[in-house]
Amino acid sequence: MSTPSPDNAAPLRYGIIGCGDMARTHAMNLALRPDLFRVVAMHDPVDAHMDSTQAKLPTAHPPARRYPDFRRLLDDPDVDAVIVATPNSLHTEPVVAAFQSGKHVFCEKPFATTVEDCDRMIAARDRAGRVLQIGLVLRYAAVFEKMAGLIREGRIGEPMIAWCQEFRAPFPIGRGREWRFDSAVSGGAILEKDCHHFDLFEWLLGSPTTRVQAFGGRAVVEAGCSREALPGVEDFDRLVKRNDIVDHALVNLEFASGARANLLLCFFAPNNGLPFGILGSRGRFHSNIARRADGFHLHENSRTWNYGERLSDGEWINAADSATGEDFIVHPGGLRQHLSFLDAVRGRAPVFCTAEIGRRATAVALAAEESIRSGGLLVPVP
Repeated sequence: MSTPSPDNAAPLRYGIIGCGDMARTHAMNLALRPDLFRVVAMHDPVDAHMDSTQAKLPTAHPPARRYPDFRRLLDDPDVDAVIVATPNSLHTEPVVAAFQSGKHVFCEKPFATTVEDCDRMIAARDRAGRVLQIGLVLRYAAVFEKMAGLIREGRIGEPMIAWCQEFRAPFPIGRGREWRFDSAVSGGAILEKDCHHFDLFEWLLGSPTTRVQAFGGRAVVEAGCSREALPGVEDFDRLVKRNDIVDHALVNLEFASGARANLLLCFFAPNNGLPFGILGSRGRFHSNIARRADGFHLHENSRTWNYGERLSDGEWINAADSATGEDFIVHPGGLRQHLSFLDAVRGRAPVFCTAEIGRRATAVALAAEESIRSGGLLVPVP
């Protein structure tokens, strides 16, 4: 797709719509390359949110202009592209309006809370002929890029089974972050948190998800609950007005290739990082990027025929990204996703994490949420 783009020698000028947690994370990553990126405008209904985002930006740059209405930000001719980092259910209106204003769009994950809204934004992109990239940041982590390359080389044979475990504390509260507990706004805990992992499964297994079965519920993270696993109960009761999301889930997935995957999620457990693995017909990978983001282990042609034999840790595969340095502000891949967006805007490369990929991750997560509501029925993913 041919897209008009700013001068290749000038920094890409961003406007940020929605200045919560993710906007601050983006600001910190963009500040690593002040020669390539400028945040020139921002919008949020809460001044304090814009204050905290501005504080993460380089002091050498002029402060970003603040707009009380995101539509006025979109009228700013100095804005080349926007980062839409509003709560999940509020992505569609600013994304569509941004395309109508001729801007390129980086939209935070999950793409939307319904497939229909994904389609509305894709149609707006097509009409505008601009770039739309989805912030599924783990797709840009050097660890997973390296895994994908080794899978293409056949190092573990045909990928057959994948798994991911996310054991962690509940979503944070305070500073307006309570919307994640309201499924009407977040789309549910699985959509908000695990669209990343469903995308990784499809990418690394090389096949679309066809069916999902999930079980889950709320055992601890409940307003009024005083169990030890939920700290700050008084603040929770005061701030969280609606809580209808699961705090634990088990999700099984089946893929068109015949491969299968499993995700375990728990919001009342000690932080276990993010154990992730792929098992193929000839070997396997395993990693924990929240513990170590510079590589992973490979077992190639390994078989344990004797039950008493202990499987070694395998070969360490270095995936350190010397081009962008220790790229790990909140999530690995945080800076690399913006470098990729810059390349797409300037016509140097196609979009890597497309809107269609974001739509798939949304559809899979919504199928898992539906399966939980149905008591564990198999739900097809169109």
